This record gives sequence, C-alpha cells and structure tokens, in this order.
Amino acid sequence: MNKFTTLVMRELWEHQNLWRVPLIMLMLVVLANLGFSGAATWLGLAPAQVSSQVVGTTLGSLGSIVFFVFSFLVMFYLVDCLYAERKDKSILFWRSLPVSDTLAVLVKLFVAAVLIPIIIWLTIVVSHVATLAIQSMAGEGNSGLFGLIDLGVYWRNLLFILLLTSLWTLPLQTWFLFCSSWAKRTPFVAALTIPVVIILLDQIFSTGIGLGGHVADRIPFGHRFGGGESSLLVGLIGITSSYARDLSLSQFAVFFRQPGLWGGLAVAACLAAITVWTRRWRDDS
Repeated sequence: MNKFTTLVMRELWEHQNLWRVPLIMLMLVVLANLGFSGAATWLGLAPAQVSSQVVGTTLGSLGSIVFFVFSFLVMFYLVDCLYAERKDKSILFWRSLPVSDTLAVLVKLFVAAVLIPIIIWLTIVVSHVATLAIQSMAGEGNSGLFGLIDLGVYWRNLLFILLLTSLWTLPLQTWFLFCSSWAKRTPFVAALTIPVVIILLDQIFSTGIGLGGHVADRIPFGHRFGGGESSLLVGLIGITSSYARDLSLSQFAVFFRQPGLWGGLAVAACLAAITVWTRRWRDDS
C-alpha cells in the first residue's frame, strides 16, 4: 500500500495541473461571486423569489462547468502520462525500482478513474459553499440560501454520478492510456485519428461494426439509463440535474444491469492488459 501511495503522489507531483486547475477554478469562482455579489438583488429578485429551483440550477451549472474542464484534463493526462516518461527517459529510472509495469499502469488508471473524480467532487463542493456563502453575505435577506436545497443529498448524488460516469467511460480512458504507451509521437493525434478512420471505413463499407455509436455513448456529455422514475443520468447532464432528486437503489440496479457497462469493462480490461504489455516492451531508445 505504501508503494501504491508513493506512486500516486508521484503522479500528482509530475502532473501538477491535477491540483493547480482546481485551485485556479476556485479562485475564479470566488472572484466571480465577489464581482456579482448580491446577484439575486442585481437580477431584481426579492428574497422570497430565490427558490430551490434557482439555487439548484445555479449550483448545477457551476458543477457542469467544473466537470467540463476536468473532462479535458483527464484526457490530456491519460494521453501524456506514459508517453512523457518515455520521452524524457524517466521510465529507465522507474524500471530500476521494484515497481512492476502492471502496478505503474494501474496507478495511472486509478488517478484518472477514481482520484480525479474525487478531486472534481471536492472542487464542486467547495465552489458551492463559496458561492452560497458570498451571495448570502452580500444579498439582503438571503441568509437562508443554504437551506433551500438539501446539500448533503445533492453532494452525495454528485459523488455517485461522478464515479458512475468514470466507470461508464472507462473504455475511453484505457484507450487514451494505451495510445500514450504505444504512440511513438503525438499520442493525442493517434488517439483521435484511429477511431475516426475506423468509423469512416465502417460507414463507407457498411461493415456493421457501429463503432461511432459505441464511442459516442462513452463521451461523458450525458447518457440516460432506463426510463421513468428509475432512470439514471450520468455525465454532464447528470451533473447539472443531480440536485433534483435523490438516487435510489432501483437507479443503481438499472445502471449495473446494462450489458453495455459490462462489455465496456471487458474492453477496458483488455486495453489495460495491452497497455501493460506495451509499456514493458516498448523501447524508443
């Protein structure tokens, strides 16, 4: 466990944008709220008109902005993390230590699939608190903003949706990680070009692979599982609307019953295994 923790800390040290970006975003949130302090009064809303819908939509929009920025951060981290250690030859140092290729790859996948969603969640929670606090202090009669929605339930929903979104997009994450370990140069171009070429060939020759639809389903802009009261939204749309209702066991059941989820996890496991093998034998010297 100490070795695993050390490798995670190494990732945070070598990829400092993982903690710098949240700090910058929180500074921007504070500055924006100070600039538009008393926004309800500025918009001409009386204290009684500031409803849970208004607060929930505001906080949901704030969370979606944070999630959108971090979606690109995750992508760039994954396409760079294994390529960078080959480019600067630091992989030779790490290979001299008792750290297996499997552990090295799993740590990077853990950072992208688990740690970054938690960082996103913490960033959103702190930005919510800052927004409500500043607007409460600045707006006359708006001291009760914190009580308009159940923040505990809202934040719990956010954490679950972030982790479920990460689980659903795991095939894309492992694909970017594989390209980072395999591409001789410009892994980002390879990660985008290869699927596009396959999709075009599929469309031209009508092979029936349907890769375009599978890839589009995994892009974290938003995906709905099930219908009615048991429906579950993940991705950007889920982040925006997660304040509206609490997640239930039936919604989790709908998500984990999806064949596409387990098929995607199988693809992700295969790509992760290939990434480990590629890192072990790739030599650009």
